[in-house]
Amino acid sequence: MDYYYHRAKDIASRVVDNEAVLVSLTKNELLVLNLSASRIWVSADGISRGVELGKGLDKQSVKLFLDEMVSRGLFKRTNTPADVPDLFPQDVAALFIKVDDEAPVIRVCEQIEVLAGVCDSALSGFSDCRTTTCLVQVV
Repeated sequence: MDYYYHRAKDIASRVVDNEAVLVSLTKNELLVLNLSASRIWVSADGISRGVELGKGLDKQSVKLFLDEMVSRGLFKRTNTPADVPDLFPQDVAALFIKVDDEAPVIRVCEQIEVLAGVCDSALSGFSDCRTTTCLVQVV
């Protein structure tokens, strides 16, 4: 766990009700992390080592979680720290108030169904699809 970790750039994420929600558009996946995993996610700034990210948690469960996140392409692991920390863009101070020693895990992992909508009127050149029937199909 002496590596440095940072969030992958192609993952969109927000913290909602103390859980990080991650969206990978390249893999069409939606993931929800528990509180401990969410803390690790937001703290992975490229200048923090794995041991620092999982401070206070069981080292083996943190190592397993970090390995899984790297294998899924959600974290990047490097031998050297980043030049500039990649700070999480959302205020997540509430995550660090609660005490939770639960092992960090991906609580939910689901495939995203991609919907494509085509409006009858769009095909005829009329641009307002709100007033016409739209055909929606799962791609």
